[in-house]
Amino acid sequence: MRNMIAVLFLLGAMLSGCGCTHVDAGNVGIMVEQCSGGGVQPPPVPVGYHTTGPCTTIVEFPVFQQTSLEEIHVNDKMGLPIVTETALNFTVDSAKVPGIYLKFRKDLEHIQATYIRQMTKEAMRETFAKYSAQEIYSDKQEIARAEVQKLIENKLKEDGFEVTQFTINKVMVPENVVQAIQAKVAMVQQAEQAQQAVAESISPTLVEYIKVQKWNGIMPTVSGGGNIISLSPNK
Repeated sequence: MRNMIAVLFLLGAMLSGCGCTHVDAGNVGIMVEQCSGGGVQPPPVPVGYHTTGPCTTIVEFPVFQQTSLEEIHVNDKMGLPIVTETALNFTVDSAKVPGIYLKFRKDLEHIQATYIRQMTKEAMRETFAKYSAQEIYSDKQEIARAEVQKLIENKLKEDGFEVTQFTINKVMVPENVVQAIQAKVAMVQQAEQAQQAVAESISPTLVEYIKVQKWNGIMPTVSGGGNIISLSPNK
C-alpha cells in the first residue's frame, strides 16, 4: 500500500510538471529557482525525497569531512624558497550551504580547488615570512603550523567552512640550509661530548693535586689571647 502511494505521488508530480529528487546522507540540498531571474532559497533541504516545481531544482552539496592535499611554495624571511606538502581537513556548516552556493555558484570541488586553496596559500606565505628556513626546518615548524591553522580557521569560518585539522607533512628547504643545520647539530653534539669528558676526568685526587700546585708552601701562624684566636700567614 505504501509503495502504491509513493508511485502515485511520483506520477502526479510528473504529470503536473514537477519532479522528485533525493538528497543523500552526508549532503544537504539547495533549492535553486530557475525562473523570474533565479535565486536560492535560504533554508537547506534535508536528507530524503523532495518534490521540485517546473522552475526549481535541488542541487546536492556535501557537508561531510573533506581533505585538501596541496604542494605549496613559500619563502622564508630571507627570501629563501621552501616547498611544503600540506593537508587540510574541513567540514561544511549545513546551515550556511545556501549562502555558500549563492556566493560561489560552484560545487564544493571547485571551491576547494580555488578559494580554499588560495586561503591556505596566503596563510602559509604570511606565516613562513616570519621565520628563517632553518627555524622552519628544525624547531619552529610546529609553531608555524599552529599559526597557519589559526589563520585558515578565521578566514574560512565566516563562509561556513569548519577546519578540523591542518598538517604540514613535509618541508623541503635548500640543500645549503640542510647542511648548515647538520653542521650546527654536529657542533652541539661535539661540545656536549667534550663537557662530559671533562666532567668524568675530574676526580678528588685531581682536585687535591690542583690545590697543592697552587699552595705557596707557607704555613699559617696561630696567635691569640683568651678565647680569641686568629690565623695569619707568615710574612
